[in-house]
Amino acid sequence: MTVSIDASGVKDLELYFERFPRIAAEAMSIAINDTARTVGLRAARRDITAEVNFPDGYLERPDRLSVTQFATPTRLEARITARDRPTSLARFVPFGTPVAKKGRNPPHGGTSVQVKPGQTRHFASGFLIGLRNGNIGFAIRLGPGQTVRNVHSFQPIEIFKDVFLLYGPSVNQVFESVADAIAPEVTSELETEFLRQFARLSGADR
Repeated sequence: MTVSIDASGVKDLELYFERFPRIAAEAMSIAINDTARTVGLRAARRDITAEVNFPDGYLERPDRLSVTQFATPTRLEARITARDRPTSLARFVPFGTPVAKKGRNPPHGGTSVQVKPGQTRHFASGFLIGLRNGNIGFAIRLGPGQTVRNVHSFQPIEIFKDVFLLYGPSVNQVFESVADAIAPEVTSELETEFLRQFARLSGADR
């Protein structure tokens, strides 16, 4: 998902552009970019992690959540984009959980995950497994007569016979659910920053 941050919510904006079009456009482009980089990303990370228990620092990487387009005086719009690939359930497993080594049986006792903050789910046949390129996945192994059920929200992908990797929501999915909630906060900061930048560029703050 891509969320746009633009000037549409700022009050009385037409007056500034009618009287001082060049200064207003420059001030707004700076304000949009500053707001996107600070309040926009900060509010998105805060509300996303309130919904889903992403690890500390997970959303700091630009390939997961970042400003992907910056405003210019002729294009007054910035965009925040979230990663749309499902997130491995291994991201939500407690630190120190053992990982099954290739060619060996997985540890007994199952594995727990916490996708929603404060809500833990235990998979009796779940285990961590080493994947290519040093990655770690969360897998379940089905016994005779068992089927994949009650895990549809975890997007099962079969990697071996009766062994499935499970995935949680993408950053994008969660971002979609919180985007409307952070819009008033972002718009309010954008208006404040625009007025500050306009005063600076026009000399009104001297």
